[in-house]
Amino acid sequence: MREVNNPQKLNCVLLVDDDPTTIFLHRWVIDRMQLAHQVKSANDGQEALKLLAQNEEQTNDQVPDLILLDINMPVMNGWEFLDAYEKQNIAGSLPLVIMVSTALPTEGQQKAAKKRDIPLEFLEKPLKKENLLKVVQQHFAMNTPG
Repeated sequence: MREVNNPQKLNCVLLVDDDPTTIFLHRWVIDRMQLAHQVKSANDGQEALKLLAQNEEQTNDQVPDLILLDINMPVMNGWEFLDAYEKQNIAGSLPLVIMVSTALPTEGQQKAAKKRDIPLEFLEKPLKKENLLKVVQQHFAMNTPG
């Protein structure tokens, strides 16, 4: 279980999705849950990698504890992002990645994905507070305000 600086909130959550409505809704859910001090967003995997590389030069408060990653995106999809991200090992310790999609990957895809070095979970869109809370509580030592 990962420790967080503030036992009440994550420092930063990164939303990676090409749909602005989804970004808005996920940000709204996270804000309503009071889950994070900061929520950043990127429109595709490539933009997310650039953002993470910039964050590496900043304080740990800027590095995401959690990434909500869409699977189907143009430019660089979620699977391609995971490949590139795992190779870069940005900031040394990898955050929890929750892959979100309207159609979850097959059981075989999920098993293969879980063999990565990145802590990985899967949730279905639209993101529901209860599902996100359950996953966050499994992976982080924090008192979520709920």
